[in-house]
Amino acid sequence: MEAQLVDSARSGSQVATVTRRESRLMHTVNSNLRQRSEAVDSSESIAFFCECQSPSCYSPVWLSVVDFDAAVARDAGWLLLAGHLPSALWHRREPLPTRRTARSTRPVRRRPSAIGAEPVKL
Repeated sequence: MEAQLVDSARSGSQVATVTRRESRLMHTVNSNLRQRSEAVDSSESIAFFCECQSPSCYSPVWLSVVDFDAAVARDAGWLLLAGHLPSALWHRREPLPTRRTARSTRPVRRRPSAIGAEPVKL
């Protein structure tokens, strides 16, 4: 994501381009690290990455697997070091519906059967 910074104090239109990393990118990396950490003792600390907006930040956030799982379960937000800022607001992403889940939420339509049906009076 790129952001344009404009200095309104200057008379000219000076524009500086600032590149920000999407917080979701490092969030995905951390989720992959967690999936691959099955061989590690769940109480042992692992270095996850800060999920801030700075493209040059690869600062470690040390958490145990148990603490990481607890943060994910309670939707704690982006994993950030103190003073670091996310590039996007936190919101839980709901999975897209599959055919099976979409069908289960539709109302079931029942067709009247010809056997035992009441005759229609005109």
